[in-house]
Amino acid sequence: MKSGNIKWLTLISGILALGAGIYAFAHPKTTLVGLAFYLGVAILISGVIYVFSFFKEEKGSDRNYIKLAIGTMDIVLAFILLSHGLFTAKTLPIIVGGWMAISGAIKLFLAYKVSGSGRMLAVISGALSLIVGVLFIINPTTGAYTIAYLLGGYLTVIGIFYLFGAFRGIR
Repeated sequence: MKSGNIKWLTLISGILALGAGIYAFAHPKTTLVGLAFYLGVAILISGVIYVFSFFKEEKGSDRNYIKLAIGTMDIVLAFILLSHGLFTAKTLPIIVGGWMAISGAIKLFLAYKVSGSGRMLAVISGALSLIVGVLFIINPTTGAYTIAYLLGGYLTVIGIFYLFGAFRGIR
């Protein structure tokens, strides 16, 4: 691909990312529904991969039935999430909060195995994850807006960087 084409693709990517970021700020509820849909599709793909990998194993070998169980569970969960998008959007902060709280607790638990300055970083990141996760669970509405606004901020910043990169390259 010619470098001129890459510059135009970078420009288009920047415009789309910036537009999506602004949209996420302006419409956080719709953003959450879109994230919920994305989550459902990602879990569905994961489940299908697990099930296929189970059936791809040789019949004579010890089959990993955990793959089949996880894959089946993922597929069922994905269909529930995809068929109830608004419910998924409303529970997304609780799901993310639970993940953050568990992740933070594990980091805190394992921090004692880290030595030096890494221990302090593990304690701070673990505590922060635990606190934010619990706050998301306690107040899912605020958590929902936080998720939408963080995504909007991320897309806006990425869009601006892409635009700067495209215009620097166009000269």
